[in-house]
Amino acid sequence: MKLNIAMIVKNESRSLRKCLEAAAPYSDDIIVVDTGSTDDTCEIAGSFPQVKLYHFDWVDDFSAARNFSLERSEENGADYTLVLDADEYLRRPKQDVRQFLKEAGSGWAGYLVRYDQFYNDDDQIDVSKTRTTRLLPRGVRYEGIIHEQPVFDGTRIYTPFVADHDGYLDRSKGKRNLTYLEKAIEQTPDDPYLYYQMGVALRSEKETIRASEYFGRFYDMIHDSPEAFTADYVRDGVIRYLYTLTDLNSTESLGTALQIVKDTEKYFTDNTDFYFYCGIFYMKLVLSDTAKYISYLPLIEKSYQKCLDIGERDDAMTVKGTGSFKAYHNLGLWYQLNGQEDKAQECFDKEKSTSGIL
Repeated sequence: MKLNIAMIVKNESRSLRKCLEAAAPYSDDIIVVDTGSTDDTCEIAGSFPQVKLYHFDWVDDFSAARNFSLERSEENGADYTLVLDADEYLRRPKQDVRQFLKEAGSGWAGYLVRYDQFYNDDDQIDVSKTRTTRLLPRGVRYEGIIHEQPVFDGTRIYTPFVADHDGYLDRSKGKRNLTYLEKAIEQTPDDPYLYYQMGVALRSEKETIRASEYFGRFYDMIHDSPEAFTADYVRDGVIRYLYTLTDLNSTESLGTALQIVKDTEKYFTDNTDFYFYCGIFYMKLVLSDTAKYISYLPLIEKSYQKCLDIGERDDAMTVKGTGSFKAYHNLGLWYQLNGQEDKAQECFDKEKSTSGIL
């Protein structure tokens, strides 16, 4: 079974060599489709013997470019194609890739597990774990002009492929994506995924009010559907919406956040990101109106303790540390605030001992 890698690139000289060096041992051919680079991207690509370099005239449609790369991959004999971006760097697989393909058979699509670096609200770098369908059988194609998704109705399975991703640290891409997202929403106004992505992009640009509006429309589309909460992006979107409402810090926004927490907790019982948010939120809620919300005070400690009870799970698509060192840190601060120095120190010690899990 032949495995190719396919990517679309433009001005990726910062990261392309690192990406290709990491990917080369696990593929037959590497299909690189350049969409108009003006730096030395093409020269870097051409220096790798496995690379087959093609050029594609950009038409403001990421799916069109992705599909062109898949067509070239299949022309070069691919049974399966692993789709990568130039800012994704494969880790050494824990299982032999060829043996995995031999045993897995055919008729499925596979997840790439990705560790995404991003700036948190304090402009510190956090890491979240996500999964995205990237190992595609022949004939599968993408749709969507931005944040494109493969169209596949069959079984999706985990693969040995894991990658580190640092593309979110480039803040310029957020502004670029806004134009494409506006156009995509005009074309498909009933797709909650697009409103979620618009909220993400606006939040990254610190446009909190506009972000809350798009997240609100996203939430209106999915909140009555239990099935929707099986999607990773829906759970992530609800949590991002909650943080955005808390950032607004108005009586109305905090009240909306409280109702959403109550309505959706049943979908997050094993999610450390949700309970980590709750610990922050209940503190802000009590401070906003102590007389009204004093009964929520014990939930601050309980929320962080719930994070630690769940812990860091290999199968969880969450921010690293919300089940360990981040929760210990915030719980320690809570104990310190309440004069419980022994408990606070115990948490800070455990924070240090678990902070190397990344």
